[in-house]
Amino acid sequence: MDPFPIGTRVFFLECGKTRTGTVQNTETIEGLRYVVIKLDDGSPNPVKLPVNSISKSA
Repeated sequence: MDPFPIGTRVFFLECGKTRTGTVQNTETIEGLRYVVIKLDDGSPNPVKLPVNSISKSA
């Protein structure tokens, strides 16, 4: 089961600032699960983070 299916709203902290976005894709690389996130701030480039560094938004 994928805990972060495509379209899930998520957030994470970056330098003390809360960043929010939507899951675009998930990947497994060398046994580690990563989530590709399109940020809400209008950034043209998505970010890729390990699943243990993000949380679901309410």
